Amino acid sequence: LGTLGSNGAWSLAGINRSNRWLAQSMTMSGATASNNGFDDLSLGLALRPFGRTWTLGAQVQTTDIWKERNIDMAVHNWIQMGDFSLLASVSEIALGSSMSPVYQVGIAYRGSHLGFGTSTLFANHLSEPLIASHARISSNAMTQTPGLLPEYITLTLTGDGRPGNSGDPMATLFDAPVNPDDILLQIDKKMKSKKVAGLLLELSNLQMGFGQALEWHRSMKHWRTLGKKIIIYLERPGDVAYFLATAADEIWLSPAGTLRVDGISITSLYFADALAEIGFEAQAIAAGQYKTAPRQFTGNGPSDEEIEVFKDLANQYYETLLLGLTNGRGFDNQQAQHLLDQGGFTAKEALEEKMVDRLIYPSDFDQGLKSVAGKTVWKAPWRLEADSYNPNWEQPKSIAVIPILGTIVNGHTNSDFFGNSD
Repeated sequence: LGTLGSNGAWSLAGINRSNRWLAQSMTMSGATASNNGFDDLSLGLALRPFGRTWTLGAQVQTTDIWKERNIDMAVHNWIQMGDFSLLASVSEIALGSSMSPVYQVGIAYRGSHLGFGTSTLFANHLSEPLIASHARISSNAMTQTPGLLPEYITLTLTGDGRPGNSGDPMATLFDAPVNPDDILLQIDKKMKSKKVAGLLLELSNLQMGFGQALEWHRSMKHWRTLGKKIIIYLERPGDVAYFLATAADEIWLSPAGTLRVDGISITSLYFADALAEIGFEAQAIAAGQYKTAPRQFTGNGPSDEEIEVFKDLANQYYETLLLGLTNGRGFDNQQAQHLLDQGGFTAKEALEEKMVDRLIYPSDFDQGLKSVAGKTVWKAPWRLEADSYNPNWEQPKSIAVIPILGTIVNGHTNSDFFGNSD
């Protein structure tokens, strides 16, 4: 609404998105001093036949509808190139008048939290070109609506299972810290959506434990039963990252990468002699034979009980790796053992041994996904979703489910500036 009063004006607009490729709009406006309900009417139609890559819009506007009935139309084209959009439009195409149209060209950046752009307008009746600019900053992430193309979620996991760099410098400016468990829960919710066709997951310097990897492995197996395609891209994966990848439909490896799948080893350090060198001696009382955590500081080597535990853990991890090769890649048990005993593989050797399905660089992902899906696909970068607003004052009671998986290891607690622990 504009300024109300005898010289005020008002406008009311609405947009109806019928589906992912068609939208309609209507705008009504008028003056508060007018005797009519409204004075101007605008109707618009927008098409996205190939997803957000190309948007074609047309608009017809009638001004002074009750008297002069001036009618003009406009045609807009938006070309999406990553986070950038190119605009080319022709407006004020007067119907039944000789007035020259207005041409506009521009470019805009549409990031998740930050956007800005500029455009130039020129026409015969303008003495000089006009320049229009805009900027946007928002605390919530702005997402784009896909079109008819199959949607593939893209995500990079690094470290203990947190998202890697998305390429957008403003992507995480306003985001809260991400818990690795939250990522899997939200991805699982996304993969159950009918509009999602698959997942392209990049694993970079992954350091998660086998317990967490088993959760992802089981989830990906479940997503495949829902008809989703799972693609995993690797560069220099170790045993855990490769085991996780064996749950996918296809494993892609960088041509310059290596497959560092070489079996299981467990290392334990002992500091008794080192402490003695500086005049210290650690003492501890254990409640049982297998309460061996203090031996790291009281002993110079593993006890028989520790060796027994280490062997049991190593055998469990080894059997887990074998399971990935046999169930996930189709090798028999003897072939899988031979590959694990052989050690690391170059990219070419990994492809020849059928441990990966394709050697590909990230610049060729679009073509690779097209070959998997049989058509061009729309890549949708994953973002952590904020909790939606609930208009109800009373919240239902909740039950917390806390999964405790993996091996208990020595460690320490980190606290941030505000005292929150991780």
